[in-house]
Amino acid sequence: MLGHKLMLCYTTVASLRDAKQLAEKAIQDNVAGCVNIIPGMMSVYAQDGQINNSTECSLLFKLAPEQQAGLSVWLSHHHPYDTPAELFWLADSSDAFFAYIQQPIRH
Repeated sequence: MLGHKLMLCYTTVASLRDAKQLAEKAIQDNVAGCVNIIPGMMSVYAQDGQINNSTECSLLFKLAPEQQAGLSVWLSHHHPYDTPAELFWLADSSDAFFAYIQQPIRH
């Protein structure tokens, strides 16, 4: 049954190393319950009057909706980019996955 809402946050980083570090730190700091890393994404963007292409990794953070503001502040301190993409949206979740995301890390 899909009775709960989870918050998803999308961002990108320049390397798999950066992605792993950011994801592991987010889980360790309990600002997200799960982070998916998708390596090898091609980004095309305008910067300094030119069209640029670069390979990046995308990250998808899964968290409770009430954690959105905290994750945004956390990203402003830990993300390697000066102006990272922070795209948030709500998604329906199963009861079991919602409960899983709510669990803090066990040390």
